[in-house]
Amino acid sequence: MENIAEILEGVKTMGIGGHIRPDGDCVGSCMALYLYVKTYYPEIQADVYLDNPKPVFGHIDCMDEIKTELDGDKEYDLFVTCDVSARDRLAIAGPYFDTAKRTACIDHHISNSGFAQVNHIRGEVSSACEVLYGLFDPEKVVRTIAVPIYTGMVHDTGVFQYSSTSPETMRIAGELMKTGFNFSKIIDESFFNDSNIKETKSKNDYIKVIQSALGVTADSIVGPKTIAATITVSKTKNNRHAVVKPLQEYLNYLGYNCGNADGIAGVKFDSAIKQFQKDNGCVVDGELTAKKTTWKKLLTV
Repeated sequence: MENIAEILEGVKTMGIGGHIRPDGDCVGSCMALYLYVKTYYPEIQADVYLDNPKPVFGHIDCMDEIKTELDGDKEYDLFVTCDVSARDRLAIAGPYFDTAKRTACIDHHISNSGFAQVNHIRGEVSSACEVLYGLFDPEKVVRTIAVPIYTGMVHDTGVFQYSSTSPETMRIAGELMKTGFNFSKIIDESFFNDSNIKETKSKNDYIKVIQSALGVTADSIVGPKTIAATITVSKTKNNRHAVVKPLQEYLNYLGYNCGNADGIAGVKFDSAIKQFQKDNGCVVDGELTAKKTTWKKLLTV
C-alpha cells in the first residue's frame, strides 16, 4: 500500500481500533486516521474504538467521539487496526474486525506476521504514527491531524531518544511542527505528565533492562536474538535469575500485580504470569518457557 486512499475507495462505513491499554502511539495513530478520514472523506461514516485512553491525550481533537464499548451488531465495509501487533491484541472491537467486509493493519511491530487482508507493516520504523504519516498526502496533514501523529511519535521514541529514531523520523517531526501546534506542551503534558511517564518509559526502557539481564543488546527491539536468549522462568525454575526483577517491574506496569519487585519469582509472580497468559491466549501454566509464546507475547504487547 502506497497511500491510504487505496483502501478507502468505495468505502461507506469504517471502523478503526487500537490495542489493549492504548499508549500514545496507539491513541495517536487511531485518532490521526480518524481525523484524516473525517476531514477528507466526509462521505465515510467512521467510528474509532479505544480501550479508555488516558486523560493526558485530551489535547487531541475529537477524543470525546471515541467509542469505548461495542454498539450492537455491525458489519463495516472496512476495519483498520493501528499499532496492533496481533489479532488477539485488538481491544474492544474484535467482533467488528471479524465481521468487516475488508480489513487492514497498519503497524510497526517487528513481530507482526500480518493478520488482516491488507497489511502495511514496517518493523524498521519508530512508531505506527510514522508509518501512518507515510500513507497520508503530506499537504493534507493539517494541525489537527499533525498533533496526534506527533504525540505518537514522541511517546514511542522517548522524545526522539530511543534507537528507533531515524533521520526520517526527525524530518517528519519537523514537517509536523510547521503546522503550528505547541509541541513543547505536548511533550510536557502528555509524555512527562506524572500519571503517564511510568507507562511511556517502561514500554522501552524496561524491555532494555530485560534484554540486558538476558545478555543481548539492550535496544528495545524484540527480534530473533532476544527471543533466542530467553530462559525458562517460574516460581520453581530460575526464580532468582537476574531477569526476574525487571520482569516483575514490567508486569506491574502492564497491570499484572507482582507486588514488590524483589527479584524472587514467588506466588505473586506466578499469579501475574497466569493472568497474563489467560488474557493473551497462552497456555496457563505460570511459566515463561524459553523461546515460547508467553515470552513473545510479553515482550511485544
